Amino acid sequence: MKKFLKFGILLVMMFMLTGCHAKYETDIIADKDFMDGKIIDILIPMNEDDIKYLDTKTFFHQPFKGKSPEYMRDTEIYNYKENGYVSMICHYPLSDYIISEKDGMTVTEIYLNGKYEFKNLCENYRKFKIAFLDTEGNILSVSQEYDLISKNNCYIKSPIQYSNTENKLSYEYEYDRSFGLVFAEIGFILLMNIFSFVAVIHFMLVILVEYKNPKKYHIFIMPVYCLPSVLYLAVRLDYIVHTVQDNQKIFSALFSEIKSSPMTEILWCSVPYIVLTAVCIWYTIRALTKDNKESSS
Repeated sequence: MKKFLKFGILLVMMFMLTGCHAKYETDIIADKDFMDGKIIDILIPMNEDDIKYLDTKTFFHQPFKGKSPEYMRDTEIYNYKENGYVSMICHYPLSDYIISEKDGMTVTEIYLNGKYEFKNLCENYRKFKIAFLDTEGNILSVSQEYDLISKNNCYIKSPIQYSNTENKLSYEYEYDRSFGLVFAEIGFILLMNIFSFVAVIHFMLVILVEYKNPKKYHIFIMPVYCLPSVLYLAVRLDYIVHTVQDNQKIFSALFSEIKSSPMTEILWCSVPYIVLTAVCIWYTIRALTKDNKESSS
Protein backbone atom coordinates (compact mmCIF):
# COMPACT_ATOMS: atom_id res chain seq x y z
CA MET A 1 0.00 0.00 0.00
CA LYS A 2 2.83 2.37 0.89
CA LYS A 3 4.51 1.65 -2.43
CA PHE A 4 1.34 2.61 -4.34
CA LEU A 5 1.00 5.77 -2.22
CA LYS A 6 4.60 6.80 -2.97
CA PHE A 7 4.09 6.04 -6.65
CA GLY A 8 0.93 8.18 -6.68
CA ILE A 9 2.71 11.10 -5.01
CA LEU A 10 5.54 10.81 -7.56
CA LEU A 11 3.07 10.92 -10.44
CA VAL A 12 1.38 14.02 -9.01
CA MET A 13 4.74 15.76 -8.60
CA MET A 14 5.77 14.89 -12.16
CA PHE A 15 2.45 16.21 -13.47
CA MET A 16 2.86 19.46 -11.54
CA LEU A 17 6.40 19.95 -12.79
CA THR A 18 5.54 19.29 -16.42
CA GLY A 19 2.50 21.54 -16.14
CA CYS A 20 4.63 24.52 -15.07
CA HIS A 21 6.49 26.65 -17.55
CA ALA A 22 8.57 29.77 -17.40
CA LYS A 23 7.03 33.05 -18.55
CA TYR A 24 8.87 35.81 -20.33
CA GLU A 25 7.55 39.28 -19.63
CA THR A 26 7.66 42.38 -21.80
CA ASP A 27 6.43 45.58 -20.17
CA ILE A 28 5.19 48.65 -22.02
CA ILE A 29 5.09 51.71 -19.76
CA ALA A 30 3.04 54.82 -20.52
CA ASP A 31 1.60 57.80 -18.66
CA LYS A 32 -1.41 56.83 -16.52
CA ASP A 33 -3.53 59.85 -17.47
CA PHE A 34 -2.84 59.31 -21.16
CA MET A 35 -3.76 55.63 -20.87
CA ASP A 36 -7.13 56.30 -19.21
CA GLY A 37 -9.66 54.25 -21.17
CA LYS A 38 -6.96 52.93 -23.54
CA ILE A 39 -5.40 49.52 -24.15
CA ILE A 40 -2.00 48.81 -25.70
CA ASP A 41 -1.64 46.12 -28.32
CA ILE A 42 1.46 44.94 -30.20
CA LEU A 43 1.18 44.52 -33.94
CA ILE A 44 3.49 42.14 -35.81
CA PRO A 45 3.83 41.31 -39.55
CA MET A 46 2.06 37.96 -39.61
CA ASN A 47 -0.10 36.27 -42.23
CA GLU A 48 -2.94 33.79 -41.79
CA ASP A 49 -0.81 30.87 -43.02
CA ASP A 50 1.60 31.33 -40.10
CA ILE A 51 1.69 28.34 -37.75
CA LYS A 52 1.25 30.72 -34.79
CA TYR A 53 -1.73 32.56 -36.26
CA LEU A 54 -4.93 32.04 -34.24
CA ASP A 55 -8.22 32.67 -36.02
CA THR A 56 -10.45 31.32 -33.25
CA LYS A 57 -8.74 32.80 -30.22
CA THR A 58 -10.88 32.99 -27.09
CA PHE A 59 -8.35 34.69 -24.77
CA PHE A 60 -9.91 38.14 -24.33
CA HIS A 61 -10.83 38.20 -20.64
CA GLN A 62 -7.84 40.34 -19.57
CA PRO A 63 -7.62 43.16 -22.15
CA PHE A 64 -11.33 43.19 -23.02
CA LYS A 65 -13.19 42.27 -19.85
CA GLY A 66 -16.81 41.31 -20.35
CA LYS A 67 -16.48 41.06 -24.14
CA SER A 68 -17.42 37.75 -25.72
CA PRO A 69 -15.27 36.11 -28.40
CA GLU A 70 -18.13 36.60 -30.88
CA TYR A 71 -18.14 40.33 -30.17
CA MET A 72 -14.37 40.67 -30.48
CA ARG A 73 -14.26 38.99 -33.90
CA ASP A 74 -16.26 41.89 -35.32
CA THR A 75 -14.03 44.61 -33.87
CA GLU A 76 -11.63 46.83 -35.78
CA ILE A 77 -8.50 45.47 -34.07
CA TYR A 78 -9.43 41.84 -34.72
CA ASN A 79 -9.75 42.49 -38.45
CA TYR A 80 -6.79 44.88 -38.71
CA LYS A 81 -4.35 43.74 -41.43
CA GLU A 82 -2.82 46.96 -42.75
CA ASN A 83 0.61 46.36 -44.39
CA GLY A 84 0.47 42.77 -43.15
CA TYR A 85 0.42 43.71 -39.45
CA VAL A 86 -2.00 41.94 -37.12
CA SER A 87 -2.89 42.11 -33.42
CA MET A 88 -0.99 39.93 -30.95
CA ILE A 89 -3.88 40.14 -28.49
CA CYS A 90 -6.22 38.72 -31.10
CA HIS A 91 -4.01 36.36 -33.12
CA TYR A 92 -0.90 35.33 -31.17
CA PRO A 93 -0.76 32.70 -28.37
CA LEU A 94 0.15 35.01 -25.49
CA SER A 95 0.62 33.37 -22.08
CA ASP A 96 -0.92 36.30 -20.24
CA TYR A 97 -1.83 39.99 -20.53
CA ILE A 98 -2.02 42.16 -17.41
CA ILE A 99 -2.59 45.89 -16.94
CA SER A 100 -1.27 47.38 -13.71
CA GLU A 101 -0.36 50.80 -12.32
CA LYS A 102 2.89 51.88 -10.68
CA ASP A 103 4.28 55.31 -9.75
CA GLY A 104 1.75 57.22 -11.82
CA MET A 105 2.35 55.03 -14.89
CA THR A 106 0.28 52.35 -16.57
CA VAL A 107 2.22 49.14 -17.10
CA THR A 108 1.03 46.74 -19.78
CA GLU A 109 2.56 43.34 -19.03
CA ILE A 110 2.62 41.01 -22.01
CA TYR A 111 3.76 37.45 -21.31
CA LEU A 112 5.07 34.77 -23.64
CA ASN A 113 5.79 31.12 -22.93
CA GLY A 114 9.43 31.54 -21.87
CA LYS A 115 12.44 33.31 -23.35
CA TYR A 116 12.74 30.76 -26.16
CA GLU A 117 9.29 31.81 -27.39
CA PHE A 118 10.30 35.47 -27.13
CA LYS A 119 13.47 34.89 -29.18
CA ASN A 120 11.44 33.05 -31.81
CA LEU A 121 9.03 35.99 -31.96
CA CYS A 122 11.90 38.44 -32.54
CA GLU A 123 13.66 36.25 -35.12
CA ASN A 124 10.52 35.37 -37.09
CA TYR A 125 8.86 38.81 -37.28
CA ARG A 126 11.73 41.27 -36.57
CA LYS A 127 9.45 44.35 -36.68
CA PHE A 128 6.57 45.60 -34.55
CA LYS A 129 4.20 48.50 -34.00
CA ILE A 130 2.19 49.69 -31.02
CA ALA A 131 -1.57 50.18 -31.33
CA PHE A 132 -3.71 52.12 -28.86
CA LEU A 133 -7.26 50.82 -28.54
CA ASP A 134 -10.35 51.66 -26.58
CA THR A 135 -12.05 49.00 -24.49
CA GLU A 136 -14.40 48.20 -27.38
CA GLY A 137 -11.53 47.12 -29.66
CA ASN A 138 -11.51 50.24 -31.83
CA ILE A 139 -8.11 51.52 -32.98
CA LEU A 140 -7.27 55.01 -31.72
CA SER A 141 -3.75 55.26 -33.17
CA VAL A 142 -0.88 53.16 -34.52
CA SER A 143 2.78 53.96 -34.00
CA GLN A 144 5.58 53.89 -36.51
CA GLU A 145 7.51 50.68 -37.17
CA TYR A 146 10.21 49.56 -34.72
CA ASP A 147 12.80 46.76 -34.67
CA LEU A 148 12.50 43.66 -32.48
CA ILE A 149 16.11 42.83 -33.37
CA SER A 150 18.84 45.46 -33.68
CA LYS A 151 21.30 45.81 -36.55
CA ASN A 152 23.78 43.86 -34.39
CA ASN A 153 21.33 40.98 -33.84
CA CYS A 154 20.35 41.85 -30.27
CA TYR A 155 16.87 41.32 -28.88
CA ILE A 156 14.67 44.17 -27.69
CA LYS A 157 14.82 44.53 -23.92
CA SER A 158 11.96 45.17 -21.50
CA PRO A 159 10.67 47.63 -20.42
CA ILE A 160 9.55 49.65 -23.43
CA GLN A 161 8.81 53.27 -22.59
CA TYR A 162 6.17 55.22 -24.51
CA SER A 163 6.26 59.02 -24.48
CA ASN A 164 2.85 60.45 -25.41
CA THR A 165 4.35 63.97 -25.73
CA GLU A 166 6.85 62.81 -28.36
CA ASN A 167 4.70 59.95 -29.66
CA LYS A 168 7.63 57.54 -29.74
CA LEU A 169 9.01 54.47 -28.01
CA SER A 170 12.34 54.23 -26.24
CA TYR A 171 14.03 50.96 -25.27
CA GLU A 172 17.35 49.13 -25.21
CA TYR A 173 18.62 45.92 -26.76
CA GLU A 174 19.99 42.90 -24.95
CA TYR A 175 22.87 40.79 -26.27
CA ASP A 176 21.94 37.21 -25.51
CA ARG A 177 25.41 35.90 -24.72
CA SER A 178 26.00 32.23 -24.01
CA PHE A 179 26.85 31.10 -20.49
CA GLY A 180 30.31 30.18 -21.75
CA LEU A 181 31.08 33.79 -22.73
CA VAL A 182 29.82 35.16 -19.42
CA PHE A 183 31.87 32.58 -17.51
CA ALA A 184 34.92 33.27 -19.70
CA GLU A 185 34.71 37.01 -18.97
CA ILE A 186 34.74 36.37 -15.22
CA GLY A 187 37.67 33.98 -15.65
CA PHE A 188 39.66 36.47 -17.72
CA ILE A 189 39.17 39.17 -15.07
CA LEU A 190 40.46 36.82 -12.38
CA LEU A 191 43.43 35.71 -14.50
CA MET A 192 44.19 39.32 -15.42
CA ASN A 193 44.55 40.26 -11.76
CA ILE A 194 46.62 37.16 -10.93
CA PHE A 195 48.90 37.50 -13.97
CA SER A 196 49.48 41.19 -13.27
CA PHE A 197 50.66 40.34 -9.75
CA VAL A 198 52.85 37.47 -11.00
CA ALA A 199 54.37 39.70 -13.71
CA VAL A 200 55.51 42.21 -11.08
CA ILE A 201 57.03 39.47 -8.90
CA HIS A 202 58.70 37.92 -11.95
CA PHE A 203 60.22 41.25 -12.95
CA MET A 204 61.58 41.89 -9.45
CA LEU A 205 63.14 38.41 -9.24
CA VAL A 206 64.74 38.78 -12.66
CA ILE A 207 66.37 42.08 -11.67
CA LEU A 208 67.64 40.69 -8.38
CA VAL A 209 68.85 37.30 -9.63
CA GLU A 210 70.01 38.08 -13.17
CA TYR A 211 71.03 41.69 -12.85
CA LYS A 212 74.52 41.16 -14.30
CA ASN A 213 73.65 38.45 -16.79
CA PRO A 214 70.06 38.92 -18.09
CA LYS A 215 68.47 36.02 -19.95
CA LYS A 216 66.78 36.79 -23.25
CA TYR A 217 63.92 34.30 -22.77
CA HIS A 218 62.23 36.62 -20.26
CA ILE A 219 61.22 38.86 -23.15
CA PHE A 220 59.23 35.94 -24.59
CA ILE A 221 57.71 34.91 -21.25
CA MET A 222 56.40 38.35 -20.32
CA PRO A 223 53.84 38.61 -23.21
CA VAL A 224 52.07 35.55 -21.76
CA TYR A 225 51.02 37.71 -18.80
CA CYS A 226 49.25 40.04 -21.24
CA LEU A 227 46.99 37.34 -22.73
CA PRO A 228 44.15 37.45 -20.11
CA SER A 229 43.74 41.22 -20.55
CA VAL A 230 43.68 40.86 -24.36
CA LEU A 231 41.02 38.15 -24.17
CA TYR A 232 39.01 40.07 -21.56
CA LEU A 233 39.00 43.21 -23.72
CA ALA A 234 37.95 41.13 -26.73
CA VAL A 235 34.97 39.62 -24.86
CA ARG A 236 34.01 43.00 -23.36
CA LEU A 237 34.23 44.78 -26.73
CA ASP A 238 32.13 42.02 -28.31
CA TYR A 239 29.38 42.79 -25.78
CA ILE A 240 29.66 46.57 -26.19
CA VAL A 241 29.66 46.47 -29.99
CA HIS A 242 26.48 44.40 -29.96
CA THR A 243 24.57 46.45 -27.40
CA VAL A 244 25.62 50.01 -28.29
CA GLN A 245 23.88 51.16 -31.45
CA ASP A 246 25.92 54.36 -31.88
CA ASN A 247 29.48 53.41 -32.90
CA GLN A 248 30.82 56.71 -31.55
CA LYS A 249 29.79 55.67 -28.03
CA ILE A 250 31.48 52.27 -28.03
CA PHE A 251 34.62 53.25 -26.12
CA SER A 252 32.78 55.42 -23.59
CA ALA A 253 30.41 52.49 -22.99
CA LEU A 254 33.42 50.24 -22.42
CA PHE A 255 34.34 52.20 -19.29
CA SER A 256 30.76 52.73 -18.14
CA GLU A 257 30.20 48.96 -18.04
CA ILE A 258 33.09 48.39 -15.62
CA LYS A 259 31.60 47.30 -12.30
CA SER A 260 34.52 48.45 -10.12
CA SER A 261 36.57 51.66 -10.34
CA PRO A 262 37.60 52.28 -13.97
CA MET A 263 41.09 53.40 -12.92
CA THR A 264 41.61 50.20 -10.87
CA GLU A 265 40.60 48.02 -13.82
CA ILE A 266 42.80 49.99 -16.22
CA LEU A 267 45.73 49.59 -13.82
CA TRP A 268 45.31 45.81 -13.54
CA CYS A 269 44.95 45.60 -17.30
CA SER A 270 48.06 47.71 -18.04
CA VAL A 271 50.49 46.22 -15.48
CA PRO A 272 51.68 43.31 -17.69
CA TYR A 273 52.34 45.71 -20.57
CA ILE A 274 54.26 48.08 -18.29
CA VAL A 275 56.35 45.16 -16.98
CA LEU A 276 56.93 43.87 -20.53
CA THR A 277 58.11 47.30 -21.63
CA ALA A 278 60.35 47.58 -18.56
CA VAL A 279 61.90 44.15 -19.23
CA CYS A 280 62.60 45.07 -22.86
CA ILE A 281 64.21 48.38 -21.85
CA TRP A 282 66.16 46.72 -19.04
CA TYR A 283 67.41 43.92 -21.30
CA THR A 284 68.40 46.38 -24.04
CA ILE A 285 70.34 48.57 -21.61
CA ARG A 286 72.12 45.58 -20.09
CA ALA A 287 72.92 44.15 -23.53
CA LEU A 288 74.34 47.48 -24.75
CA THR A 289 76.34 47.91 -21.55
CA LYS A 290 77.76 44.41 -21.93
CA ASP A 291 78.73 45.03 -25.56
CA ASN A 292 80.43 48.30 -24.67
CA LYS A 293 82.44 46.62 -21.92
CA GLU A 294 83.51 43.81 -24.26
CA SER A 295 84.52 46.19 -27.05
CA SER A 296 86.50 48.44 -24.65
CA SER A 297 88.36 45.49 -23.22
